[in-house]
Amino acid sequence: GNFWYDFNGQIPFNDLGLIQYGGDYLTLNFTQIPLVFNESGLPLGMSWAVTLNGITVTSTTNTITFSVTSGNYSYQISEISGYRTSQSSGYINVINSSISQNITFTQVLYNVTFNEKGLSSGTWGITINGETKNAGAGQNITLSLPNGTYQYNVSQVNGYESNIQSGYVYVNNGSSS
Repeated sequence: GNFWYDFNGQIPFNDLGLIQYGGDYLTLNFTQIPLVFNESGLPLGMSWAVTLNGITVTSTTNTITFSVTSGNYSYQISEISGYRTSQSSGYINVINSSISQNITFTQVLYNVTFNEKGLSSGTWGITINGETKNAGAGQNITLSLPNGTYQYNVSQVNGYESNIQSGYVYVNNGSSS
């Protein structure tokens, strides 16, 4: 950018913004430095965002880059339902060279509990996503699942009939139905 340098301390512009006397323009060069945020842990194509000093950039790739000059910058990572990061906000000091900030997202898992009642003996089970978890009579089964909709099947126990053979469980930020 340009900066007006006035030799005599007087305002060099008239009311129309035109130069009326003295001074000269000095060119000030500000080097643009890449400030790169690298994301890991999100599914390919999932949108995420970084706000740097009030400017928000969103991406569906694993990289967000800002062009900055040397200085101190505050950043905040936008929340994503079903994920968390330990680096949700912070400060970065940029001094004449490129800076990278790694942001790691981890998927939040929520406990879903299936309750068994009525078995006096035997083993029962729940199958979700092709994986079966078994428990003995009188025991509950708890699974840790991310947000989503899951079909489940109840394994049959000889000599007993379950009132539910299959169904869907809906997990949404800690609540399930």
